[in-house]
Amino acid sequence: DNTPLRCGDGMYYRVADLGRGQVVEVDAESANWSRVAYPTGTPAYIKADEASLDEATATVRLKTSSALKAMNFAAGFGGSWKVLLASPVNEGTSLKWLETVKEDGAVRGYKVVAPPGARGFVENKSLRKANAEEAARVGLAVAREEPKAAEKSPAESKPAPAKPTEANHLE
Repeated sequence: DNTPLRCGDGMYYRVADLGRGQVVEVDAESANWSRVAYPTGTPAYIKADEASLDEATATVRLKTSSALKAMNFAAGFGGSWKVLLASPVNEGTSLKWLETVKEDGAVRGYKVVAPPGARGFVENKSLRKANAEEAARVGLAVAREEPKAAEKSPAESKPAPAKPTEANHLE
């Protein structure tokens, strides 16, 4: 329990805690770290000047393209400096609003549900390969072969488009 999901492959800041038995989707790995898809509902931040809030629909609509910021679990908005996405989300995209971030009475940004494509990092020692039943429970397949190590570090690699990925189970 409480396995840190980090914003980079190393001792970067924690963006969420993952629970024992949670299945994660791995799309790249290095000697010590695996890059995983953010679990559904994992939050991220967007700056106020990049978006507008529609409280009636509980959405934040992007006014400009944005790569968002990986949420720093411990330090909040001000301590969240790492770019979340390899490619920015397009202007006009709506994201699920979770909270408005204010500082000294002024709106600084919004906490939103991270969009598809968001990736975090988990230490390999916290993972084991999921069995077919565990993977199927979350709509994934168990990879037939080991994922290929990224030529660059997983943090520098873009997620591979529409290739089978590997489901892993947190130990």
